[in-house]
Amino acid sequence: MAKIFQYTFLGCAMVLFASMLGAQDMSRSELRLPASKPDSADAKGIKIARLADLMHTLYEENQFNGSVLVLEKGEVLFHKAFGWANLEKRDTLTISTPFRLASVSKQFTAVATMMLYEQGKLELDREVSDYLPDFPYPQVTVRHLLNHSSGLPDYFGLGWHIQKHFGETKMINNRDLLNYLAVYKPKLEFKVGKRSSYSNTGYVLLALIIERVSNMSYASFLQKNIFDVAGMKNAFVYNPYGNFELKNTLDTVKVKTDTIFTNNNETRIETTFKVVNKIRTTPKKRAYGYENAFPYPQGMVLLDFHQFDAMVGEKGVCVSTEELIKWDLALRQNKLLRPETWKIMVTPTTDGDYREWDYGFGWKVLKSDNDVVYHHGLYRGFRTCLMRKQSEHTLVIVLANVQIGGKMSPIMDAIHQIMVGKKFRIPLPTRLEKDTQPIFKRDYFINYPVGK
Repeated sequence: MAKIFQYTFLGCAMVLFASMLGAQDMSRSELRLPASKPDSADAKGIKIARLADLMHTLYEENQFNGSVLVLEKGEVLFHKAFGWANLEKRDTLTISTPFRLASVSKQFTAVATMMLYEQGKLELDREVSDYLPDFPYPQVTVRHLLNHSSGLPDYFGLGWHIQKHFGETKMINNRDLLNYLAVYKPKLEFKVGKRSSYSNTGYVLLALIIERVSNMSYASFLQKNIFDVAGMKNAFVYNPYGNFELKNTLDTVKVKTDTIFTNNNETRIETTFKVVNKIRTTPKKRAYGYENAFPYPQGMVLLDFHQFDAMVGEKGVCVSTEELIKWDLALRQNKLLRPETWKIMVTPTTDGDYREWDYGFGWKVLKSDNDVVYHHGLYRGFRTCLMRKQSEHTLVIVLANVQIGGKMSPIMDAIHQIMVGKKFRIPLPTRLEKDTQPIFKRDYFINYPVGK
């Protein structure tokens, strides 16, 4: 597992990391030391203890609210949730709580696209305009959208102009973004296919292509072809107007009882019943996104909703750490895609301008070890990361629903150091986390016994 977690968050993530923390040193002066030459029988227990030390410390110091899974060679070493899912309802997180995955959703969109490719319903090198006639950029293909080589500007960079066009109250969806591109035709950032640059816009368009080709909504396609197949019973695609589950109950109700006749020693009684089908609609439980608010002393403030929430494909999938194990297993067992198709997905685009990683289809591929694929996400209080070591059945997932900025990188680095038996550093709290610590302890802290 050497180098699994090295160099995983560069580019915009590190810019954010630096801007939020300034020159503050994120490392502690003291290091957690590994045991000297542990034998194999002790190694597992040492890793488990250190993972618990790391995550409990981060939670207790107001640095982490979320769920963590570490699976090594098919065996779960650490799996625990910390903190709150919904403060208003005082609902705590569990390993079964779905999180909004942010950009980790892209791997689901890519798999859905490749399913249609396997079925012969979609060609990777056909122009996007063949599927979406209003798309105004000739020569951009489905492949270009998948590996970020289209040159399309990221719609987040166009956000102020998009909001100006549609107004500040409209929930903007995938079709709206396509219409915006058709009207304004924003300039491509580079010649199609000559470079790669991360763009959420491409994955919004991919979701539209999935809908057009399959004649199903994006949410319905994922439900039928991915979630149901993988056994992910609580996974769903976020809907800003509400996600609900229907529960049917059948009740038998007695309507009346009549005495028909009495003859000598015989009495005949007829009872009429009716069956009532009750359908109850309840909101699906999930984690909500928060931030530690400034100025003090507001504490945790809801950051969950945005005008762009109706767009899916680049984000939108809601899954728990528990069910992401099933996602990983379904990929590993080829339940969703053939091995040769998966190989296409994780073949990196080598002409990108990234220093330590390249992009496949919905996955980042580590340059120093192409066996490692991963993705991270950031949106409305959620910070997410999923990383797979494909040949070893090793999986690490960190899902946070209280904004942690650039801290995901040192958390993942610490997990890596623990997994390879080296010294590890527990990140220090930021000034904001320190200043809101009294509020955290008073209003939000939950005492989690270590090891339980």
